[in-house]
Amino acid sequence: MDKNRENRSIIQLLRKGSDWYLAIPVEISCEITTFSIVPQTFIGVDVGLRHLAVISEPKSGKRQYFSGKEIGYIRRHFRSLRRSLGKKKALRAIKRLGHKENRWMEDYNRKLAKKMVDFALQFDRPVLKMEQLYNIRQTCKTTQCSGYLCYSEVHLSRML
Repeated sequence: MDKNRENRSIIQLLRKGSDWYLAIPVEISCEITTFSIVPQTFIGVDVGLRHLAVISEPKSGKRQYFSGKEIGYIRRHFRSLRRSLGKKKALRAIKRLGHKENRWMEDYNRKLAKKMVDFALQFDRPVLKMEQLYNIRQTCKTTQCSGYLCYSEVHLSRML
């Protein structure tokens, strides 16, 4: 028998700041239905710097590459813009520039994710599997000339 079972049916009166709440536990029984296992199509997503993402389906051999050239250009542009404005001490202009780069990157990630999903929907019951990104910062430090572009993949991991 479950240890906490007798405490589940206790009504609690709770106070949060000046508001009062009444917690009433309700137990409902229902049937558990099992579904037959239907085969799925696994689609792998590889994340990198030169190609932001490579999405491939191993059975058919179909692949799609997403280049990182545009992101590299935009990130270099904004970095040089911030640097030149900072040298001129144009703080208002930097403030006006705001988070334009971040907004652009979020929009680009959204469009990239949509393209990946559109690619995956060609197949029957697609399942997207991304590579493990737990040590991405150490991996990027070993590649030459990645610099500021290294962290563009971190945005990609938030996307899916």
